[in-house]
Amino acid sequence: MAVEAGHWAAEWDRAKKAFEKNTKSKKPSDGFMKSIGQSGPASSFKAMDKAFDAYVAGKRDKKDPLDKQLKALEDLSKALSAAKKSCAAYVKVIDTAWKAELKKTGSKMKLDSLNVLEKDLEAIVSSGEAQYNLNKKIVGKQGKEMTDAVRSLNVLGKNLDATLKKGALFVAQNQRNSNGDEAEALKFFSENILKAARDINQNVGNIAKLYPAGSTEKKTADAIFKAMSDWASKGAGSADVKKMKTMKDMLDLNGKMTTRIKAIAEWRKKLGPPPAKV
Repeated sequence: MAVEAGHWAAEWDRAKKAFEKNTKSKKPSDGFMKSIGQSGPASSFKAMDKAFDAYVAGKRDKKDPLDKQLKALEDLSKALSAAKKSCAAYVKVIDTAWKAELKKTGSKMKLDSLNVLEKDLEAIVSSGEAQYNLNKKIVGKQGKEMTDAVRSLNVLGKNLDATLKKGALFVAQNQRNSNGDEAEALKFFSENILKAARDINQNVGNIAKLYPAGSTEKKTADAIFKAMSDWASKGAGSADVKKMKTMKDMLDLNGKMTTRIKAIAEWRKKLGPPPAKV
């Protein structure tokens, strides 16, 4: 479920196609957004991809890599700001139209799918922010090893935020699927639970290493990691997923995933600065 760095436009295209398939409706085109004075997400995500590619290319430049990397990161920051605005405008246009439609049809299906799309957009933006913060710190230290930057709570926290949003997207997709075919809904959960849980747990485990044994931060992280570890390591082979036979079973497990995501988000908010040496 993780979003691949530098492939944000492709992730948006995937989300857009899934959204159109689920709702059997076309979303507003970039041309329409332009006509009402807004830019569509596609152009912002393409700009993010371009800036990230320039950053990667800058690292290989033997003559003056630092200047090129700094310029690329500045462009990525601008593209991220534009993406936040365009995504908000995009969702607002659809939300307004479909709330009007809801009054006529009484069906919330499209709005539920819009909720999934909005979480997908948030995850893409969060992935971009994580890459920006990570690489900004690397460049700022001018040549220090990447592991020094990775140990920064700020960087790891941004990475965790991105995976939590993808986890929330997974939860929302399961909730939406509960309105459809039972076999398909159970299959989707089984096929995707390992990736969703593993991405989150990897970041929780990395952050836990920043704190000393016996600290509240480390103890809580270890408990969270353990609660998610069965799904993160076995996925469909974990005991509770193997027992899942009905839609109710799936929704019960989906509720557990929701509770765990909320607990991790709360733990993340309360984290204080890690000690200089662990």
